[in-house]
Amino acid sequence: MRRNHIRIFISIFFTVCVFTLAATSLSAQEPAGATGDPQGSPRDLGLTDDQKAQLKAIKQNAKEQLQALKNDESLSPEDRRARAQEIRRNTREQIASILTTEQRQILQDRREQRRERGFGRGPGKHGNRSGRKLEPNP
Repeated sequence: MRRNHIRIFISIFFTVCVFTLAATSLSAQEPAGATGDPQGSPRDLGLTDDQKAQLKAIKQNAKEQLQALKNDESLSPEDRRARAQEIRRNTREQIASILTTEQRQILQDRREQRRERGFGRGPGKHGNRSGRKLEPNP
């Protein structure tokens, strides 16, 4: 039971962190061409003002839904986790729907790079509980 609570918390925490990082990245990035690169900075998706507004609304909606879910004590931990996964999936689909094919490809490439680097993974403060042998990064 406690393990489920921890998993839910970690899922919600990770989602909020991703949205916070995305919002920070969007607000802090330079306009395309400002760095001398015609495509803008490497982290730039080249979002239009309309896309930025839509993205902000999507993220705000997801944040509100996740907060409401967190406060809903009528759901079991399993139902809460399933609903959180559904909210995240819907959010990803909504974001993908406002992006161009090129922007979706850039986003997909970044996700794959994070997966390859093991983003967010590691032994943590309690050591390696998975039983897997940890190998040093090259």
